[in-house]
Amino acid sequence: MKSVGALIPIRLDSTRLPHKALQDIEGMTAVQRLITQIASCNLIGREQIVICTTERSQDDALVPVAAALGIRVFRGNTNDLIDRLYRAALQHQFDVVLQVDGDDICAAPFYMVKCLESVLQTDAEVASCSEGLPLGAASKAFRFECLEAIYKSYVPGTNDTGFGYYLTKSGMFKQTAVPVVDSQHVMPELRLTLDYPEDLELFRAIFRHLRGPEDRAVPLEEICALIASHPELKGVNASLDQGYWDRTREIMARHPLKLRVGNKTIVLNVE
Repeated sequence: MKSVGALIPIRLDSTRLPHKALQDIEGMTAVQRLITQIASCNLIGREQIVICTTERSQDDALVPVAAALGIRVFRGNTNDLIDRLYRAALQHQFDVVLQVDGDDICAAPFYMVKCLESVLQTDAEVASCSEGLPLGAASKAFRFECLEAIYKSYVPGTNDTGFGYYLTKSGMFKQTAVPVVDSQHVMPELRLTLDYPEDLELFRAIFRHLRGPEDRAVPLEEICALIASHPELKGVNASLDQGYWDRTREIMARHPLKLRVGNKTIVLNVE
């Protein structure tokens, strides 16, 4: 039987929203909200969820938080996320990995399951969600062998922005795109990722409307229905998208993703 685990990269040094993973969102921290989403995925137990953070002292606060949530912590390289994720998966002996960004506290459990099932039950090596979902609702799953193949061929360096492109844009792996199953989920203009104070404001508004027990994951359809009935909420952080993507492109221009192919080093085309 294959060992399945979730790896969540988190750091606490964001300049735009410091300690964002520990920000309160209607009585629960952001990271607790995210763990609740992942733990509702019936293919992964809490003990198989791993926060992947750095060895720096400013990230020490994540250790007792993880212990209180019943999950694990792996500490590794600060800016080389491929190295950090590979070593975490290796240490915990995961055969298949669900990877969810630490900022995506409303990542959809339904699509987590679909991505994992694609890798577990088909010949797909990497599964990710089709376009159309809100930014922050998607996740990806992949075989450990894919991470190992990248680790053996990538050029180490800063890759904490865009690291996932090694899986989806390198052409090294057999991929599948998990389709959007409900037209209600198609809301690409909605930001459900935590980077700015305005994002935090939106999440707090969402959970004020969608209160429930602490162990209840919030389905994507409930969020989309709320936004459809309260379209003004979408505008709370909508203006941030252009700056978000501009910053991503700027960082990746400074730190391009590179692979060794034979005796050559190539830069990954991520367009």
